[in-house]
Amino acid sequence: MVGRFSDPHIAAVDSGLKRREISPVLIEDIESPKQWPWFAIAAPSSENSRARGLIRCLPRSPTAGRSALGSAWREFTDGLVSDPRVEWLSGLVDIRQADNKLYQLALADRIGVKHPRTVVARTTADIGNYIGEEVVLKPLGPGVINNGDGPRVFYATLVELSDLADSELAYEPVIAQQPLSADEHLRVVTVGARIWCGSLSAVGLPLDWRESPALRWRKCDVPRVVARDALRLARISGIGFLSQDWIRVGDDFWFLDLNPNGKWLFLPEEVAGPVTDAIVTWLANGNDVRYN
Repeated sequence: MVGRFSDPHIAAVDSGLKRREISPVLIEDIESPKQWPWFAIAAPSSENSRARGLIRCLPRSPTAGRSALGSAWREFTDGLVSDPRVEWLSGLVDIRQADNKLYQLALADRIGVKHPRTVVARTTADIGNYIGEEVVLKPLGPGVINNGDGPRVFYATLVELSDLADSELAYEPVIAQQPLSADEHLRVVTVGARIWCGSLSAVGLPLDWRESPALRWRKCDVPRVVARDALRLARISGIGFLSQDWIRVGDDFWFLDLNPNGKWLFLPEEVAGPVTDAIVTWLANGNDVRYN
């Protein structure tokens, strides 16, 4: 596994594997040359057998932030998690590609999944002509970054174009989307061809539910159209584990985005437990939950 024991999701999968008397190899942060994990990939020697792995996040290197050496460390960590002897639940290239929101929406377009009207533009006039005077702004990539002071969440933000200057758009590309008034939020989790869903009433919540300090998620049956399209998105993205965010507006369901390393433990135990068990089962070379 690639991640950190401080991540409760890694800890939960590790506990599940150990209950099956399997001790996984964990690649964590590399803080000094003495910790270079030259033997971290414990792949079996048989040509007919491969190890299985889970990537949660890439290890930080001792040269993080130092551009002169950063390239070599990126190559090194990429090599560790690209070992062809290891079958990853979600591969590094697929994870990086699926993190891009424009790529996600292109996948949705490809299979006809309904999503908000979206544009990346350099002027407010272009955005207004395509969407209107009120828009939702989102980052292009993952919604969490680490700027040296710890992780910072970029929330989806509802803005009036009159409050936005062209110079701000020129600083960094951002996604502008059609605003939708949600009645219900859905967090849909897939592990291969298996699917689970948690729901959250949108009444009284901010646009981005992550901004709310107290949330009451409940287990729900996956609506048929959402189940069909969520599994199709998972399949064509090549991601073995995926979290997707959907909303219900009246009787319609809209796809918002997906996360190839999303959280699931905040969901009710009736959802979180089976998701963890499905990941553990796959890693343990038990029943294969990947796509047929």
